[in-house]
Amino acid sequence: MRSLLQISLLASTILLATTGIASPDAQQQFVADSKKMIKALATDLKHTMRTAVRSGGFEQAVSACQIQAPLIKQSHNQESDLEIKRTSLKWRNPNNSPDDWERQVLLAFEQKKQAGVSIKQLHHSEVIKTDTGLEYRFMKAIPIKSVCLKCHGDESQIAAPVATALKQQYPLDNATQFKLGDIRGAFSVRKTVGR
Repeated sequence: MRSLLQISLLASTILLATTGIASPDAQQQFVADSKKMIKALATDLKHTMRTAVRSGGFEQAVSACQIQAPLIKQSHNQESDLEIKRTSLKWRNPNNSPDDWERQVLLAFEQKKQAGVSIKQLHHSEVIKTDTGLEYRFMKAIPIKSVCLKCHGDESQIAAPVATALKQQYPLDNATQFKLGDIRGAFSVRKTVGR
């Protein structure tokens, strides 16, 4: 039986073949551009987090993540015709909750990880039809590393001041109880390509 993701991919392929709006070369370029944008955003976010940790510990990193991360993302989006965000099945900020397509891809990533696929290899590209037209979509999984557990682990890994800062700044937080090697979430990139 085919998964929803496989059915969606097949429908996208048929749509491309019948409309001619989006070409395979254009989609490949989108994927290449998405990977570059993800790398640039990830680099900027890591630098911001490292700077915050050095200046005030992980408690300061929570504030930097809440205030600076959205501004950094917005800056990258303004410099490109692509739109990028981070999302997760266990989001910290409700603004980063996944849409239906992202949720399906995240669930597929989890299945592939359980089947032994390395998180570094988990990415997915597709062209989908929306109410506003066709969109290129791309997602790349984000792994949990040991440093991430200082804010995303369990009660034994998150220091009390950090836990307090998380509760104050993210009252709807779902992004804890991760373990080393889990999928934290994914970078998600989209681009509208036609009607």
